Order: sequence, then structure tokens, then C-alpha cells
Amino acid sequence: MTSVKHSREKVFQPLASGIDPFGRFLNSSAWLKPLEVRLDGDRIRWGPWESSNKLLSARTGEGLLEGFVQLADAPAATILKYVRKWGVLGICRHGLPCTHPPSFAENVNSLELRFGCAPLGFGTDEGPWEPLESWRGYSRLAKALLTITVRLHGEELQAKRFEKQEEWSLVGKWPLTQRALAANGIQLPSERSSSIQERSALACVIQILIDLGRVDLCLRWRKENPSVEVRTGGLFGALAVQLLMSIGPTDGIALCSGCGSPYSPERQPNPNRRQYCPRCRKGKVPQRDAARASRRRQRGLQS
Repeated sequence: MTSVKHSREKVFQPLASGIDPFGRFLNSSAWLKPLEVRLDGDRIRWGPWESSNKLLSARTGEGLLEGFVQLADAPAATILKYVRKWGVLGICRHGLPCTHPPSFAENVNSLELRFGCAPLGFGTDEGPWEPLESWRGYSRLAKALLTITVRLHGEELQAKRFEKQEEWSLVGKWPLTQRALAANGIQLPSERSSSIQERSALACVIQILIDLGRVDLCLRWRKENPSVEVRTGGLFGALAVQLLMSIGPTDGIALCSGCGSPYSPERQPNPNRRQYCPRCRKGKVPQRDAARASRRRQRGLQS
């Protein structure tokens, strides 16, 4: 079995900048994944979501983005294994995730304008499916964006110009790239582009992916303290969030269970446990809250 460390070195060995683009997470909601997944030639067929009240779900974790960027030239069996663990992209007839806004596609019909797109094959006897080439294509896009990110973070501006041009050429082949850049008055970076121009273009493309994945913030307040959760439309949105976090300087956002202030956690927050900022930890707030909870449990047993 290939270790996580080895697989990271394998993907980004030429970019030894010291940046780990896979180690940042945001507390995100779970998404459903199909109960059955199988290969059918150059397609992945899947379904249903539910059977006899049985549901399968996935949540952001180690290996999500890292495994995805290694699917660019992967055999069908490898992609199938990833799908069974993390779920499907939900590709629609426009070649986009079915969570995309209507304005992002051409020839959108009235039903799609009102209810949104459906995955390919949805409602047919054969069931939903998505092309393996869509998986490989989006994997290549994600890998190129990560490669650009690592290089810019490491300020490896002396890298060979043809390598920079190759990365952006691949990103530019994605139909929405030129459209998004033009709408924001940004040109596709070339070998002569500055790092500032590259950063602007990179941010623009990542934002398009975020919009495609229908990503938003959700406030949860089920216990004593509220929490902020990133809600995605499915796997595609979760991958977009991970790409966003690979660029950002923070390991995520959490609300402290002690003082209620937002802070950057050292690891992915567990939504079922209290989270404390460094200041509250220094003030031994976790121990105080644990003692209070213990006393409440004792009173409950005695009553």
C-alpha cells in the first residue's frame, strides 16, 4: 500500500517548496454517496441513494483531494475505488456538476432553470452514470491548480517558463476558465506573466469551482455553543473547498466552545466534540467545562 507521504512526494516531488496542499481542512457537512457503483465500459454507473432506509455518506478527510489529483491518468479500477469511498461528481449533460448555476451552461431548458440539472442518465432504466474522462479531466484541472499553488507559495519564480505555460495552458482548456477570466478583466497567464497576475487568475478559477459545487456556510446551534459548517452540494463542492484551503494561509475556521470566538484549529475539527482556541486552552477552560459536565451527569444519576 502506498503511504500518504510517498504519494504526496510522487505528485509534487518537482515542487519542493515545503508547502503541504493536502493538510488543511474545514469543518464541512457530509454528503450522500450511492449504494451501488460499477464500471460499464468508459462510464461509471451508480445508484440508488437509499434502499430499505440505508444511507451511505462521506465527509471531508485525509486522502480526499490527494487521491483525486492522482486520477488524471489512472485506470478505471482506481477511479472506481475512489468513487466507492468518496462518492460521485454528479456530472450533468453540460459536462459540469449538476449543482452548477444555470448561467454557467449553454442551452439550459426551462426545467433546468427551475429545478436545476440532473446527473446523466437520471430517471432512465439504466440509471445515472458519468464518463470516466470527466473524472480524469477534472483531476488534471485540480492537479494543475495545485501545482501552480505550490509554486506560487514557494515563490519558485525561477522555474522554467515552459512549465508555467504548460500548467496554465491546461487550465485554459477548461471551457469556463476563459469565460471567468474575461468577466473579471483577467488574461490567462503566460510565460511572461508576473506572480501577481497568476494569483489573480488562480483565485478566479478557484471561485468558479466553488460556485459550481454550490458551497455555502451554515450555522449550527444544537448544543451549548454554535458552530460554523461548510455545506457543499456533494463531492465536487468538497473538492473545491479543499482546493480553496490549499491556497489559504489557514488550516480552517472553528468557533471556540469557551469564548465563542472564531480561530484557526491545528487539525480538522470534530463536530461532535468541543473545540477551544489557544487562549481558552491556556486558561484551562476545557478542564473547567469538563468538570461542569461531570457534575451535571452526577446530578442526573442521583435524581
